[in-house]
Amino acid sequence: MTCSEAGVVGPLVGLVGSLQALEALKLLAGFGEPLVGRLLLIDALGSRFRELRVKRDPGCGVCGRSMREAPIGVFDSGVGGLSVLAEIQRLLPNESLLYVADCGNIPYGEKTPEFIRQRCSVMAEFFQQQGAKALVLACNTATVAGVADLRGDYPEWPIVGMEPAVKPAAAATRSGVVGVLATTGTLQSAKFAALLDRFATDVRVITQPCPGLVELIESGDLHSPALRQLLEVYVRPLLGEGVDTIILGCTHYPSSSRCSSR
Repeated sequence: MTCSEAGVVGPLVGLVGSLQALEALKLLAGFGEPLVGRLLLIDALGSRFRELRVKRDPGCGVCGRSMREAPIGVFDSGVGGLSVLAEIQRLLPNESLLYVADCGNIPYGEKTPEFIRQRCSVMAEFFQQQGAKALVLACNTATVAGVADLRGDYPEWPIVGMEPAVKPAAAATRSGVVGVLATTGTLQSAKFAALLDRFATDVRVITQPCPGLVELIESGDLHSPALRQLLEVYVRPLLGEGVDTIILGCTHYPSSSRCSSR
């Protein structure tokens, strides 16, 4: 997905998955009547799945579905992945979407890679049990830590990850200086380093880890003074370095873009 809202410092680039991954999802799409989605939450202990809102298409069971009826599974550590879910729903309006927020383990960005891989494995097993025909990791940190293992464990299952939009940001900048707001886990990953080596050799990239930002967004008050102050702490140094394009390297961050543009 690409967040192209004007704000912050000129072009504001969000998060993108690969074009190939998007096309794969389109190929899996059903073309019948729209199916309703499901929204779930994992309790604080992470030991069971608690359904917040559940509606099913009449006669559609968990098992024995056709591929057209089977849902696309989407998960994140909290509400951030809903930005991805909304984009999938816009592009694939006839799909049944099953979303899980691992709220008991927010944020993934400050957790160890081993812990995140374990959570990804739990999620994948759950979605397999639900008959999901594809899985979307709507989280950059989960992608860098766990997507490779999941693809190895489920080679026949389409698995789509997220990555910071380094390529479009490098193409969009006019000053030649790109800023990245992301979690510590994403910025320290080999996957992110590889993105820079591949797409950002001709621009200067300044990274800014954002501890505490996910938690404030999860609180639901996107206009709070605390959120504005924290965003200013993270964004102002980037502006001082001549940044004119900012990559939102976490699926939670688009929710704060209006606040940051002020």
